[in-house]
Amino acid sequence: TYSMQIFEENLKELRASREQFVPPGILSSKFRVLAQAVKNNLTNQKLLPLLPEILESYVFPALLLNKESEKLWKEDPLEYIRGVIEEDISDNNVSCAAGILLESACRYKQYGVN
Repeated sequence: TYSMQIFEENLKELRASREQFVPPGILSSKFRVLAQAVKNNLTNQKLLPLLPEILESYVFPALLLNKESEKLWKEDPLEYIRGVIEEDISDNNVSCAAGILLESACRYKQYGVN
C-alpha cells in the first residue's frame, strides 16, 4: 500500500538528515508522517522496532535547547518566548513536530494499540 511506501521514504530521508542539511519544514513533515505511522496498523509494525533509534537520534535532539536559544533565553526571555510562539504557529516547527511524534509513540505504548 501507499502508506508503507510513504513511511519507508520518510524514514530514509530522516536518516539522510544526519549527513546533510534538511530544511526545518521538511524535517517537521518527516516527524509528522512518522507520528501518523504509529497509528497505522501496517506501518507501526515496521516502526516500533526502529522507535528507540528514531527517538534517540532524531526526536530528542530536536527537542533540546541549543546554545543559540539558551543565549537568547538568558539575554532576552521575552524575545525568546515570542520566537517560540511564532514557531509554534508555523508548520516548520521541528521541535513541535518531534513532540507530536513522541506523544504518538507514548500513547501507542500506553494504550497497547495494535
